[in-house]
Amino acid sequence: MLLIFPSFCLAADGDSSIDSWMVYVERASSRDANRSWLTSEISKFRNYPNLDLAFRLLKSGRMNETKQELDRVLARDPDELTANTIYLLVLQNEHNYQGVIRRSGAILNHYSDFAPALMYRGLARSALGQTDEALRDFSTVAGLPGLTRRDRIFSLDTLIDLALAEHRYDQALKAIDDITRFRRDSRLYYRKGLALDAVGRADEASDALDTALELSADPAERLQIVKASGDIDRKRGAWKRAGEDYKAALRLNAVDTAVLRALADTSYQMKQYGDAADSMRKLLALRPDPLDRQYLANIFLADKNYPAATAEFQILTKEARDPRVLSYAYRSLVELARLRNDRKDAINMLRVVIANGASLEDRLTLVSLLEGEKDYPGMVHELRTILQASQVDPVRRYQIYMKLGNAYQASREYSEAASSFREASQLDRTATALGSVAQALEQNGNVDQAVAYARAAIEVQPSPDLYNRLAQLYLKAHNPQAALHCLKQAAHPDTPPDVLKTIYQQQGYLYSQSNQHEAAASSFARALELAPDDPQTQLAMAQECLFLKKYLAATAYLESLKPSERTIKTNLALAQALDGAGYLERATSLLKQVLTEVGHPSAEAAEAGLELGYVEIKQKHYNEAGHAFQAAFKDGNGQPPRALLESAQAFFAGQHWQQAADAYSSYLQHSESEPTRTTDAWEGLALTYVNLGQIGPASKALKEVIARGRDNAQIRKSLAFAFYDSHDWKAALDQFLASNQLQHSAQAIAGAARCYQKLNKPGLAIYYLKQATDEATDLPANEQQNALIDLGYLYSSVAEYAAAAAVWHRYVALRDDPAIYLRLARVRRLVGDYDGADQALAHVNQATLSDASKVEFLDERAMLAEKRGDRKASTRDLMAANQIAPADWRDYALGLHANADKEWNQALARFKNALSENPDKEDYLKAVAYTADASGNLEEAARLYDMIRVRHPDDPRWYKALGYVNMRLGRNAQASAWFRQAIDHGAQTKENTEADREEYRDRYMTRAEITRLTSNYEFTIYQGWVNNGYAHNPAVDLVGIAPFPAPSGLEFAIRPPVIGFRKGRIVQVFGRALWNNQNSFHIDTKLYQSSIGVRYKPFAGANFWFSAETLLHTGVPQSPKWLLRGLYSWNPGYEVRPGVSHWNYTLAFSDSAFFIGPLGYAAQYGEFREGRSFNFHDSLLITPHLAVDARWQSGKTLLGLYGEVGGGVSIRYLLNRKYEVQRSSFEILLQCKRGELFARNMSPSASLGYSGCTALGILRF
Repeated sequence: MLLIFPSFCLAADGDSSIDSWMVYVERASSRDANRSWLTSEISKFRNYPNLDLAFRLLKSGRMNETKQELDRVLARDPDELTANTIYLLVLQNEHNYQGVIRRSGAILNHYSDFAPALMYRGLARSALGQTDEALRDFSTVAGLPGLTRRDRIFSLDTLIDLALAEHRYDQALKAIDDITRFRRDSRLYYRKGLALDAVGRADEASDALDTALELSADPAERLQIVKASGDIDRKRGAWKRAGEDYKAALRLNAVDTAVLRALADTSYQMKQYGDAADSMRKLLALRPDPLDRQYLANIFLADKNYPAATAEFQILTKEARDPRVLSYAYRSLVELARLRNDRKDAINMLRVVIANGASLEDRLTLVSLLEGEKDYPGMVHELRTILQASQVDPVRRYQIYMKLGNAYQASREYSEAASSFREASQLDRTATALGSVAQALEQNGNVDQAVAYARAAIEVQPSPDLYNRLAQLYLKAHNPQAALHCLKQAAHPDTPPDVLKTIYQQQGYLYSQSNQHEAAASSFARALELAPDDPQTQLAMAQECLFLKKYLAATAYLESLKPSERTIKTNLALAQALDGAGYLERATSLLKQVLTEVGHPSAEAAEAGLELGYVEIKQKHYNEAGHAFQAAFKDGNGQPPRALLESAQAFFAGQHWQQAADAYSSYLQHSESEPTRTTDAWEGLALTYVNLGQIGPASKALKEVIARGRDNAQIRKSLAFAFYDSHDWKAALDQFLASNQLQHSAQAIAGAARCYQKLNKPGLAIYYLKQATDEATDLPANEQQNALIDLGYLYSSVAEYAAAAAVWHRYVALRDDPAIYLRLARVRRLVGDYDGADQALAHVNQATLSDASKVEFLDERAMLAEKRGDRKASTRDLMAANQIAPADWRDYALGLHANADKEWNQALARFKNALSENPDKEDYLKAVAYTADASGNLEEAARLYDMIRVRHPDDPRWYKALGYVNMRLGRNAQASAWFRQAIDHGAQTKENTEADREEYRDRYMTRAEITRLTSNYEFTIYQGWVNNGYAHNPAVDLVGIAPFPAPSGLEFAIRPPVIGFRKGRIVQVFGRALWNNQNSFHIDTKLYQSSIGVRYKPFAGANFWFSAETLLHTGVPQSPKWLLRGLYSWNPGYEVRPGVSHWNYTLAFSDSAFFIGPLGYAAQYGEFREGRSFNFHDSLLITPHLAVDARWQSGKTLLGLYGEVGGGVSIRYLLNRKYEVQRSSFEILLQCKRGELFARNMSPSASLGYSGCTALGILRF
């Protein structure tokens, strides 16, 4: 029972309690409307001495005197609240609970919410057992406002105890939640755990008790908590936690019997029988009790510790006084004896029990024990004894007769057994009894009578077991159809699995005997569902799978047999299954193993050898197969002859021609009984001789085949294929054509075409193959497609790409073949059908291609894009292909694309990749060199050109390339040396072929480059003659005469080292002298001009010069001393075109001059010529031409501007050398012109016309 622990401290405990009451008293009195303030004050004054004395008496424990003082007050004022309240205290201390209740009621009638009255009345009611009323009082108190903290805790605490006592757990939990705001202690959580457990919240209850245990320090209290926690954990099945709780409790009190018993039960539930037994032993040591010992014995039984259980039950038989406990102990001992198979002990003990007063159940138990000991005579004796008792009822008598029949049956007294079962069936005509009669009659040999009883049993109660038994009887009676019918009825889901398995097995055997292999396999499969590891069923199922050609299934079943269950027969079957399933290597290994285990010769060895031969053939191990067949023939003592034929055919397939010929010949000696196969052998022998190259024996064998009536197109075709396989294309061609004559055949025509192809006669091959593809009605689909493929390749090989495209288009219409679509795209590209090529490529699904085919696809698409001019797309595809399968040629192609786009760095990187992948490919080395040259990487280019030159020392191109690179690097001397070597290694004579002429022109240009490089000094002298005072000489290269009207002069110029000639830019230091001697070749020393200066040609590709010179002598006083000058000429056709007889000649010349000084002036001269140059041996040039020139001069001179037009001829003789051209020359220029001169200070229309001729001789060194 739940104890209530009052926590409210009575007033006698101290002044503080009294003070707390006075708060309630003052509060209640202040609300009393029936008293005025004056009345209250008078009452307090009057009653104070008595109340004060009462308080002091109460504190000293003098209750009677306290009551006397209080009675005096109440006599004056019965409703005086303070006195009534103290009176409650006195009555409570005197345990006068009825008095407390009456006085509290009186107070509450006047002050309904006076807390002390409610609390004391609640305590009094609780003490009197009026828990429900007490619960109401404290519920009211708990809900009052204005309670002190102490009183609210007390009221809620008491309310919890009362609610738990009344099983009002929800109310208790609410109060617990309310009090938790004020106080947390172990007792609170302990009660919370009890309440939560009571409402089924075991997990929360366990947590609450854990908290209580944490908060508790008192051992007794902790013991109470852990016991409660253990009980809760047991209730919710948390056995491990419960055990820990009980162990904790025992650590607090090791002799608590209730805890020991609970711990034992907990350990038992967790099947920790040893711990359970230890706890019970401790309990029995503290307090022996028969029921506890019985429980300990049962623990040992559960732990299968039968000796210990026996010992405890034996002790129990001595300690127990309760007959029921004794009976339980003795019968348990009997069962323990049975459990340890000590039936004799059990029988002896039971006979003792029976001797002291036997019951029918005891005798029947004895019968069971005798049955276990196979003491069938003893069973019969006991059963007969039971039957003689008159008190045995018919139902029990039936059961006893059935047991008696079983005893006779076990004793093989089948006739007596049948009689006993008949007696039982007469008492109760059950299917079991009738079936037992049938079984006994069957065992006694009376099968027909057994069938009748079995059918009667089925009529009474049909069951799968009875149908099964009847089926077995029908089998013994040789009635398989009736047996199969009964087995179908016996195959019921309720049938025990082992019986049902046997039923399905028997169904399978019966179906198999009648060749119903699908049904047999279905039955065996059902049997295997019930017993997957049954070897007999697995073997039977495998046999059926072999019949049905389900080789994988047969393999699985046969391999599941244990090694001890396998025989030669099962291994042969397994080899056959492995063969059919495609596990050829395993089949081979198994057959070889069988051959090592069987005797030789023997039928098993012959069978294994034949099977081994077939398996080897499937693996294309033709030599091994041939030998296996020969061994099988030998193991079969010359049987069967077909083994030799199989051997020959295996050797033939393996191209072991001599062995095949021997085997065919051996077979033909044993083949009298097999005429069809004999013809096959002759045909095979003929083909074998063909492959041996023994055409004579082959022809003889073929004639034998024909003599046996087998001369047909197929034979000829077979021979043709044999010749073809032996690469005797001519013989194969003859046989193909012969076959086609016997029977027109596209296949034969295609064969002939392929022979022509092998004979390198593509025209005939195309003719026949086209005929075969056009007449492909008898060609298998794959051969027709192959013919189209080959025809396409033939057309492609002779560059008939359009025809190849048409053929391959036919092929892809029959079969979607990505490889041929790629070929189709290629040939369409080659014939310029770019759209068609695109369409072909569109049929190729890249996702389905292998990496190699994907690369081919990307390459073809790249080449197509290149043909379309889409270098960007071509580059993208080439790069994608390179990511899959890098190739040097592809890097080379990417480099060419980059070169075309002038992306020199990228091109150089690509060419270098190609070169690193294939260093021996000179095109790659050349490409790297050219690209390095083009990209300005001249040092690298020079190094690479030199590498190429070393490899090709006789090729002038690389010497010349080195010359140009060095020239661009400013290494003029090295460049000149390389150019000279280029000339030395080139052809030195002109021939009449275009290639020779081109070589000559190239050599000529090289000599011109040497001239440019080595012209470090130049000397020019010219002498002119004019026949008119106003006529002027034409331009003379750099010398010019525009600023000075002087027809004659000389000039000497040198190029400074290093800076004089660099990358086509030239610097010269020059000096010159000019004179005018009109109408005479004599120099007038008074009228000459001379100067010295520097000039610069800044552009390599333009003939523009800028010069600055100082005038040393002019012949004119006070003339300017400095001249700035710019000259430009554009002269296509001026230079020699080697090997060309004539060409257009054009010259445009501009000379701008500015004289610096006080009398400085500017002058501009321009001249244009157009004519035709005639070349004589690249040494003499005659150039007739038209000429226009004009001159303007600033300043105050009379003549400011003139213009001329006319014609002339230039005769130039070139003094060439081996390594230089035009280094020195002599030229005569003759011109006649008509001019107009415009003088200054004349009217605009005033001019002076003139005409005349000039002759000018120019010598250059």
